[in-house]
Amino acid sequence: MKRYDTLDAMRGVAAFLIILRHTSAFWGGITFRHSYLAVDFFFLLSGFVVCHAYEAPLKTSLSVLQFMKLRLIRLYPLYFIGFVLSAVALALKFYTLPYSGWTLSAVLAAGALLIPFPSQDQIFPLNGPAWSLWCELAGNFIYAAAIRFLNDRVLGIVVAICGVMVVAAVLLSHRGGLDVGFTLNTLPLAFARFGFSFGLGVLLRRRQPAIKGRLKTLPGLAFLPLIMLFNVLAFPDFGRAWADIYALICVFLIFPFLVWFAAGYQPSPWLLPAFRGLGASSYPVYILQVPVAVLAEGVMRSAGYPPERFAPYSGMIFMVAITALAFVLIRYVEQPVRQRLRHLAQITRVHVWQRLVGASA
Repeated sequence: MKRYDTLDAMRGVAAFLIILRHTSAFWGGITFRHSYLAVDFFFLLSGFVVCHAYEAPLKTSLSVLQFMKLRLIRLYPLYFIGFVLSAVALALKFYTLPYSGWTLSAVLAAGALLIPFPSQDQIFPLNGPAWSLWCELAGNFIYAAAIRFLNDRVLGIVVAICGVMVVAAVLLSHRGGLDVGFTLNTLPLAFARFGFSFGLGVLLRRRQPAIKGRLKTLPGLAFLPLIMLFNVLAFPDFGRAWADIYALICVFLIFPFLVWFAAGYQPSPWLLPAFRGLGASSYPVYILQVPVAVLAEGVMRSAGYPPERFAPYSGMIFMVAITALAFVLIRYVEQPVRQRLRHLAQITRVHVWQRLVGASA
């Protein structure tokens, strides 16, 4: 199956900008106002990639249950590692118990099962970015269940409706821009953000094979979308009104263009390891950033060395450390666990089928 290595590398660029946003203490308060839009880029890219990898099998031989097993096997192991780190931080009192009126066991159970917490505050208090993961899995299930009805026309209508909701979210947001979806009262807007960008990504992939005559291995053109994405997400903030307009421009125009453009260009062979490394590390660093940062910051403050004192060098060290941790976990934990889970899933299907055949004989 064809790989889109430039798109994978773009995911890595977006993930590292999100890290800087969520670890501002390590950088002396430096952050990028628009970097939260990386989530919308992730959703768009997910629609493109999921359509590329799974749409044809879902229409023929792959069941919804099998598809969701594959998605959970892909996404849950690293999330669970992050959950364990969050539980350790909670035990060390680097977190406070998120919500009064709820027991510790309830908070931990919701976190372990990837269930949104019913509060007006963050729905994933132990790992804030997990809201987008939950939204991704829920949206993937809806996509797979409805795939036979989601022709271009129907999907276009869904994207249009979600697009209207996205515009309304920007206009009504008290925060400025589109930084919504991670609290209970804005949860419908999370699905609007996902539905618009994911659906648009699917439509882009369905149209992508029609693009012909484009060069494939020019390193400059493979680098260009990475540089453009970095600059888009790191663009300076010029106030509330500009944040609203800029969010809509990014989600409706810039991100779709970047995905469309980058899908036609592959890096040169000598650049391929770096691009694939960026892509491979993107999900681990994204889902582990907050638990690791809370632990690191808590340890440093307990020792009397707050990270702000060493900024931005503490931020640079943190970035290198979490990247190294990502590759270690991929190599020695995630890949073996995923392989084992896929093996168990196949055994389960065979075992159930044999029992059914035996019962009917």
